[in-house]
Amino acid sequence: ASVTSPVIDGYTADQLKVSEMTGITADTEDISVTVTYTRNQGTIDVTYIDETTGKILTTKDLSGGTGDDSGYTTADTIKSYTDKGYELISDDYPKDGTKFADDPQHYIVR
Repeated sequence: ASVTSPVIDGYTADQLKVSEMTGITADTEDISVTVTYTRNQGTIDVTYIDETTGKILTTKDLSGGTGDDSGYTTADTIKSYTDKGYELISDDYPKDGTKFADDPQHYIVR
C-alpha cells in the first residue's frame, strides 16, 4: 500500500507519499525508500514608517530556518531615528524577539 510521509513541523518532505508497490512476492528483495526532509525557511520583515508623512523610512528583511531565533531587535534602529528627532509612536515587533516560522511575519514600527 502507499505510505504517507510523516509531517515534521518546520520541514518539507521531498515525497509527500510513497506510491504503492505491486508484484511483490516472498522472494522479492527488501525494498527501501528514502524520504528526505528539508528545513523550511521563514521570513520576517520590519518596516519603519514616518507616521507624519506615511513614508517608509527603511525595511529590515530577515530570513532563517523555521524555529530559529531571529536574533533581531528594533532597539538600535529606533534609537538611530530618535537621535534624529523622531518620536516612537508604536513598535509591534515582539520585545523579546521572535522565531522564524513557516508563514511570513510582518511588523511595523511607527
